Amino acid sequence: MHAFQMEPLFKAKYEQLLDNLTEKAKTGKPIDFKETHRLAERDIVIEGYTVPNGTDISFPIYSIHRDPRFWENPTKFDPERFTPENKAKRHPYAYLPFGHGPRSCIDMRLALVEMRLAIVSILQQYRFKTCEETEVSKKLDPL
Repeated sequence: MHAFQMEPLFKAKYEQLLDNLTEKAKTGKPIDFKETHRLAERDIVIEGYTVPNGTDISFPIYSIHRDPRFWENPTKFDPERFTPENKAKRHPYAYLPFGHGPRSCIDMRLALVEMRLAIVSILQQYRFKTCEETEVSKKLDPL
């Protein structure tokens, strides 16, 4: 058994972090998702500004994902920023790797599964061994 099967708390925390390793895409060059465009379907007032019907509205995803108002050290790769505690502290639209709402990416789950498979494929190429400085909290029973 590996840690995901043995420790529900381990699974809950790190499965969420694994899902959010898409954060890596945030620190790398995005694939053509620098911004998202929508057309205003009606006249709307946003913070005192009138946006007329038919106006092209651009959401600068690339910039939002690097905005220091939302992210401490925005260019640093830090999966811990996606723990449930940290996620609850930030604006819900500060991270939009797959968009949001009814027009969000329909292949989000597929992309997350593919990310996991890619990580597993990479990790299978290596052997991990403990050293004298490694702290082992539990001994696993060999099958």
